[in-house]
Amino acid sequence: MAEEKAEEKKEIPAEVKEKLKERYGEAWRKELRKSLPVKERMKIARQKMPEREPEERNKDFNEVNLGLEAEMARREAQRCLDCANPQCVLGCPVGIDIPTFVKLVEIGDYAQSIRIMKETNSLPSVCGRVCPQEIQCEEICNLKKATVSSQIMKGTEVRFSFQRLPRRQATKWRSSAQDRPA
Repeated sequence: MAEEKAEEKKEIPAEVKEKLKERYGEAWRKELRKSLPVKERMKIARQKMPEREPEERNKDFNEVNLGLEAEMARREAQRCLDCANPQCVLGCPVGIDIPTFVKLVEIGDYAQSIRIMKETNSLPSVCGRVCPQEIQCEEICNLKKATVSSQIMKGTEVRFSFQRLPRRQATKWRSSAQDRPA
């Protein structure tokens, strides 16, 4: 009998939906959407994360991924369609406002993108490394639905945001409770 039950459709909570709607309507977001039409965004190729060579990385325990350069991260962020009804937020276990943080990466405001992530996630630098985004936010991304195989690399951008902050500022955001949004 349980097998016959239709799977419950997840919905974004009303208060989150209202915040997403408010941010979606901000002037800077409207201008950003106008600056590159959706059809052009859909043509942008996924940016591959640069990695250390196997011969180098097999000798230590340093990270494999080198992180995206600023232009690569901006290009990856441009792929986001900035949907009015962002399904990606539903796929995120901690409910990050993914469209806003991705659009902030697109304009180069990495500190503010981290503030957005910190609203619902106290460990975004860790989550950005271990998040299986391909089966969470990317799985239900509207871009994936529109293009079948393309989706935004959210976890990659979380990591990029932290790498782009000056070391002191990134450490402050990782450890300080005083600047975290309530």
